[in-house]
Amino acid sequence: MFIPGFIITLITFPGVIVHELAHQLFCRWYKIPVFEVVYFKLGNPAGYVMHETPDAKWKSIMISIGPFFVNTIIGGLIALPASFPVFSFGTATPLDYFLIYLAVSIAMHAFPSTGDANVICQTVN
Repeated sequence: MFIPGFIITLITFPGVIVHELAHQLFCRWYKIPVFEVVYFKLGNPAGYVMHETPDAKWKSIMISIGPFFVNTIIGGLIALPASFPVFSFGTATPLDYFLIYLAVSIAMHAFPSTGDANVICQTVN
């Protein structure tokens, strides 16, 4: 069964938002000026952060892989309390199921996007 990418993006939009927030957060940590941020839009890309080119290669790489750390940690922290009633005790509430959805949608967007991967490859080469 084929599911168009924009439908997956629409369903997992919280993950896209957190992904872009992570890029912006790493830019702020490294004092890299940010020119424009789009947290979510339907289309390709679903979101982006335009920023100045960092003065060090390692900063560029960290900005690109920042969502891996941020999305993974936030997704895990959201899923942890909801996972016990959902998977162990059978006493889950609708809120628990919503938190699992939210955690999965955030964790799904932890991996670098195609644009992030291209920046990493160009920086390393």
